[in-house]
Amino acid sequence: WRPAPTSFPQLRPRMMFSVWAMAGAMPNRLAPSLMHTAAAVGSVAGAMPNRPAPSPTYTAVGSVDGGGVCPHCTSPCRKLARHLRLCPKLSELDEMRRLPFYAHNANLGSDEVLAPLDFEIDPSQRIAPPDIELVQRIIQMHESLVGTIRVEPLLPDAARSDASFAELSLAGFEKERHRVQCEKIVQQLALLGVVGTGRCHVEIGAGSAGLTLALATHDESHADSHLMLDQYQPRKKHDQQLRELGARFARHKIGLEHLGLRELQHLRAGEGEALTVVSKHLCGEAADFALRAVARCSKPVDAFTLASCCHHRCEWLSYPNRGLFERAGFSRADFGRICRMSSWAVNAPEQDRAVAGPDGEVLRAADGRELRSQELGRLGKELLDFGRVLYLRGVGYDAWIAEYVRHDVTPENRLLVARPAAGRGS
Repeated sequence: WRPAPTSFPQLRPRMMFSVWAMAGAMPNRLAPSLMHTAAAVGSVAGAMPNRPAPSPTYTAVGSVDGGGVCPHCTSPCRKLARHLRLCPKLSELDEMRRLPFYAHNANLGSDEVLAPLDFEIDPSQRIAPPDIELVQRIIQMHESLVGTIRVEPLLPDAARSDASFAELSLAGFEKERHRVQCEKIVQQLALLGVVGTGRCHVEIGAGSAGLTLALATHDESHADSHLMLDQYQPRKKHDQQLRELGARFARHKIGLEHLGLRELQHLRAGEGEALTVVSKHLCGEAADFALRAVARCSKPVDAFTLASCCHHRCEWLSYPNRGLFERAGFSRADFGRICRMSSWAVNAPEQDRAVAGPDGEVLRAADGRELRSQELGRLGKELLDFGRVLYLRGVGYDAWIAEYVRHDVTPENRLLVARPAAGRGS
């Protein structure tokens, strides 16, 4: 990062606009005083010289003049050596590396260096029209796998009715839908018989730890312990509520690419606790890091649940079942296009459209009907999750997909569920 040069003439209209906008949002009794402030700011801004403000320049890390960019927090520094002694990010990294279950880059998947693609995979940009041959191969692969993957239907939802959701405000809906998602994941774990049984529940990508709170609330005997892992510390979290419940918990900062579940499993085994691994909405390759961490365990964890999302952020190197796509004839570039198209599945209904090829012709399924963008995006998401289920089966789990909440709660309503296969339990 490098600060862009800013000239005072550019600054003047920004200052004026900000002050006048605040005045317009103020109550009538306060607006006149702020208008006088705006006039004062305008006179000061008018007196500013019409020349560029001095822009600091920074050189590469470790340059001879002592300046550079911090490799840890990416902040530009005039005195890099002094900053490195005080960098808060560096102290956080040191603390993470001292964790007994830290395993450097253990879950990245591959350190292979790939050549650049002939197109740029940028999720923020509009995807190019897919060619009919790629779409046909996606449909064929989906049809060959859909019969081999168990997809459980939605459990009876006793939390709220559709009408009660419609009555909520936007803020109330956001809070309620997260609560419902956490409760439904706990319901799936309870069906596996791992709640309230003296296990250690590891929530990865914990964030505010809403899922841990739902687990602790369900476990009235407080027999379970909880470990919350994330690379960030959120401002709003449920730690105080967990304390009030009397739950046993700990929170640590660690990136999932460095998570050593095998080491953590050994630590907890010494305390007589088996592991379950849970998560709600791990984005893209973070979900694949989690799968690799589970696969590295010396024996299968007692239960694993993961609500996948943001499939457009998956990466070829970290995806754990690349062989499935390679055997079906998909290249790395094809995989990138499938990931990009998967974002169509969560588009608003008014954005659903017929999919056209590069020549503008509408693509059609084998039965002659038009292919819609949401349908094609859903196929891409399911292919990626099918590959994850097959990967878990290959490392000793009985794995399946469950629809855990209604689509109106979240369109990302698929949950990967796994438990040790017969004869492989802990």
